[in-house]
Amino acid sequence: MPVEYCIQTSPFGRLLLAAASEGLLLASFADDDSELLAELTEAYPERLLLYRSNTLLDQAFYQYQAYFSGQRQQFALPIAWHGSAQQQAIWQQIIQIPFGQQWSYQQLAQTLPTPYQAAHAINQALRHNPLALIIPCHRLSNSPQGLGYYRWGRVRQQQLCDREASPVIATYSMEMMS
Repeated sequence: MPVEYCIQTSPFGRLLLAAASEGLLLASFADDDSELLAELTEAYPERLLLYRSNTLLDQAFYQYQAYFSGQRQQFALPIAWHGSAQQQAIWQQIIQIPFGQQWSYQQLAQTLPTPYQAAHAINQALRHNPLALIIPCHRLSNSPQGLGYYRWGRVRQQQLCDREASPVIATYSMEMMS
C-alpha cells in the first residue's frame, strides 16, 4: 500500500505530511527536504512513497494552515496510529493538553495509568511522536519555567509555545512545494 506525501513551507520550517488509506501517518518539521525524506524513508522502508496530494493530505494541509493563522487550535483528521499501546495511551493524553497551556511531565504522568507513568515511558513516547502539533508535545516541559524534550528542536518548541501564548497571531499562508 503506497504512502502519499507532500512537503510545504511553514512558519516553523519545512513540513512533511504523509498519509495512506488508513489515515495520516506522519507530520514532521525539518530545516530541509532531505531530512524529511530521510525520515519518511526510514519510517516506511517497505512502502512505495509517492509525492502527490490526496483528499486527506489536502485536509491536513488546510488544518495546518488554519493552525498557523490562528484559526484552529486542534486537529480533526483520521490518524493511522502506529506505536506501542503504551505510546498511544501517552499520545492520547498529550492531545488533551489545552491550547496555550504548558504541562510538566509530572502533570502528564498523573493522568496516565500506573504502568505508563514512568519518566522513561513518557520520554520514549515523546521521542517517537509521529505527528507534530497534532500530538502537541511542545506543550510539555520538565520544569515550571523550562522546556522539555521536543524532537523537532527547542527553538521550534519555544516558537510554538510563544505563538500559542500570544493573543495576536500573524496570518501566514503556506504553499505546497511544486
